[in-house]
Amino acid sequence: MRTTVIPMLGGYYKDDALPWSAQDVCNWLPTNAEVPGTQTPGMLKTPPGLKPAAEIVGATSVRGTYNAEGKFFAVIDQTLYQLTNKFVLVPLGEVPGTGRVRFAHNQILNGNEVVVVNGNAGYVYNTVTLEFSRITDEGYPGGIDALFLDGYIVQIEPQRRYAFNSEVRQATQYNTLDRMVPEAAPDLIQGQAVFNGELVLFGERTTEFFQNTGATEQPFRSKGISFDIGAAARYGIASMDGTVYWLGHDGMFYRLNSYSPERISNRAIEEMVRGFNWSECFAFSWVDSGHSVMYWTFPNGFTIGFDASIGQWHRRASYGMDRWRVNSMTYWRQAWYASDFQSGRLYALDWDYLLEADTPFESERCSQVLHDDMNRVFIPRLELLFSDGQPDTVAIGFPVQPEGPDIEGDAPDGQLGEEYPGYQYDVSGGTPPYTITLRNGVLPPPLTINNAAEISSGETEKSGLFKFSVRVTDTNGLFDEVADSILIPILLEPLGTIDNGQNQETEVELPEGIEGGDLLLAHVCNGGVMQNPQVETPEGWTLFGYKKITNIGNAYFTSNWFYRWADGEEGDALTVTADANGAWASQVFLIKNKDVLNGIAPEIEYGEVTFDTTEFDAANISPSWDDKNTIVIAGIASLYSTTFMQVITYPYDFGQLNTPTSPSTSGSYIPLVASCYTQGAQNTYNPGEFIVGSSTTRVPCTVAIRGSD
Repeated sequence: MRTTVIPMLGGYYKDDALPWSAQDVCNWLPTNAEVPGTQTPGMLKTPPGLKPAAEIVGATSVRGTYNAEGKFFAVIDQTLYQLTNKFVLVPLGEVPGTGRVRFAHNQILNGNEVVVVNGNAGYVYNTVTLEFSRITDEGYPGGIDALFLDGYIVQIEPQRRYAFNSEVRQATQYNTLDRMVPEAAPDLIQGQAVFNGELVLFGERTTEFFQNTGATEQPFRSKGISFDIGAAARYGIASMDGTVYWLGHDGMFYRLNSYSPERISNRAIEEMVRGFNWSECFAFSWVDSGHSVMYWTFPNGFTIGFDASIGQWHRRASYGMDRWRVNSMTYWRQAWYASDFQSGRLYALDWDYLLEADTPFESERCSQVLHDDMNRVFIPRLELLFSDGQPDTVAIGFPVQPEGPDIEGDAPDGQLGEEYPGYQYDVSGGTPPYTITLRNGVLPPPLTINNAAEISSGETEKSGLFKFSVRVTDTNGLFDEVADSILIPILLEPLGTIDNGQNQETEVELPEGIEGGDLLLAHVCNGGVMQNPQVETPEGWTLFGYKKITNIGNAYFTSNWFYRWADGEEGDALTVTADANGAWASQVFLIKNKDVLNGIAPEIEYGEVTFDTTEFDAANISPSWDDKNTIVIAGIASLYSTTFMQVITYPYDFGQLNTPTSPSTSGSYIPLVASCYTQGAQNTYNPGEFIVGSSTTRVPCTVAIRGSD
């Protein structure tokens, strides 16, 4: 008896009326012969399994994966990782949220900027500097999608009103004028793609094409080409084989054919997805061994795949599920890697590994209806051909992720022009050998750091607060970093004078060694029995702080702060004049041009004036330059009768107290100025408390000077 070929092969075409068509294929790849001479015109091929590659134990989801020029990235829970060639997951930074993420990257000198958007904010990892940071540019509104086109990172803002682009090859810089608003219809943007070098914006009901015009502002502009089919899902759009595939807003599946949508779904597929949540659908492609498959997963339904190589559909499902567990697919190092939607696992797709990790997957085929025009069918013999020559797959486990190294330490501060003693950080753990790198700053010159995490000794040449980080990286690429700083304070040695006579004018000597660009500060206190003391601003100087205190018994006094940039015309002394006779006290500070940023005026805050007390707080100050290198002077001014007042305690953590020496004779009123200083890089400075010997009136003040970088 001759056998007859029955139509067992084919793709998915399952109708609600099952007696008419119940065709289904799950976890098999329908494959057609490409040449004549095969035993059958097609076959069902077993797909590759999911071979364990890497895992973050305890994680709940892999939110996205990406290949940026040979570097594999994955967001697992709230952490961005890079997968090394040794399959070690190296944490790089935090990406908040639980939903899917999108990636894009550009090219910069010697590397790339990798952008990650989480539907609200955007983040950038620089493969050259190894810095991970949030995008904080004022022109950046946040992003829900990202792609690269013509040197720009193009994104969609979270409210979906417009798309926008970065500056050229600058993933962190944006201009609010660089926006693309759909013109064909006022619907919100669902997603975007690149097609033939042009930007395609998919709306909720329409799709429109934009091209790069080369304009400096708003380079991407509408071509005036659109069609009336939108996208149903933000993540349901993906590219494969030079074109774009998507789930339309009408529940049909399409791909671009030139500037027109081409329907690729059939009625059975459209019936299947009718009850699913379209907005949560996501797509990814897989191209291997002659198959070009675009997969769509509906979290509350099935995973379906369209194989463009044969034009047929099939399903994928993991054991015990209706859907496939794969959450994303990325091609890397000549292989495909998949992620898991409910764990921190990454898999390699392997044709010879016929498991999903350690779990089997069931393959199913429901053939076409076998009938003989409603007549009885006898099948005395049935022959099915299977290839069973492959040995059973032995499950393997996920590689254990190694522990990373640790680095600890706190380098001591030093003194300008003195020998720095050197310092070694404590490095442990991980897998040696280690690599030590200095990041996010510099050491005080001429100090260096070696691969043993040792800061060298040497005579310091420059003052400032030197902030930096020291990173240790082990042989697996895992790293740890310690943020540290070394303070080399400037040598502030203010000249000070006290003139207890009752004079209308005083002369304040200026320090020696003044050079062009140096900053000169003068704090001058004047007081006595005059009713309304006023001090004139000396020529060439600028008054930036003034406080007048009245009704101190029968006396009055003022605190005056002046500054000037040395230009060779300052002379040897500062002459200060008042409108009436009085007693004087002054201090002059010289800050060298290498220790200060030229042209930025000092800033001052006066604290609360206190009466008849021995304790008072210096003023808090928040410089306008925020957390940059800053020299901070805490000062006081006062007037006391008959006795010179001593400062007993001054602000904690500030340097030594500087005050003019006691006058040789007593007088009716004796003024006082005193100061101490520190250096830092904070947003706000809180100097603390002064304590003096006897109760009297005090005026506290705090001055901030922008130090050199």
